[in-house]
Amino acid sequence: MKREQIAMLVGGFAFGVLVGFGLSQGIGAGPAQGMSATAGQQRQAPPPSQPQASAPMLAEVGKLREILKLDPANQVALQKMGNLYHDARMWPQAVEFYEKAAELSPNDPNLLTDLGTCYGGMQRNQEAIAMFSRANAIDPNHWQSLFNTVIIAGLNAHDFPTAEAALARLDSLPAGKQHVPQLRAALEKARAEHPN
Repeated sequence: MKREQIAMLVGGFAFGVLVGFGLSQGIGAGPAQGMSATAGQQRQAPPPSQPQASAPMLAEVGKLREILKLDPANQVALQKMGNLYHDARMWPQAVEFYEKAAELSPNDPNLLTDLGTCYGGMQRNQEAIAMFSRANAIDPNHWQSLFNTVIIAGLNAHDFPTAEAALARLDSLPAGKQHVPQLRAALEKARAEHPN
């Protein structure tokens, strides 16, 4: 085997171990009490009880790494790598790829919202809220950015005025209205637990 192949094999194995650990530790535990709205494509991380599911993920990572080796500014590959780390709840790694992708595509509200979700997962709440605000300024009908603003501002940062404003805007959107009762109940509980 060539040195590059060995390095790729070792790197792929290490990534697999990290993803497996991230999945076993993080599935179902989003930035705040398991709640978040993924803005990009619906992505479902395989449950840790299915080890055969890691093989396609490793193959995808290998393909993406090869693409990025040849074209480090490939926005699609950067975002897909961010998605893989996002799904494994490996926030710092996801942020690294999402930030690079956002430099290349600064007006994508889905990408900005996914980046904000990762910031929230790292307790970088103000940066998360800023990303959601930026996404919603680009697309005022982007319900996922409002949903995640309620989660991060209200449940993580206990900034209830910001959360309530986002909830009111979410309630005005047909696609977001269905989430309002659940979010309102979560906000009321958080407010009771953290009175000002």
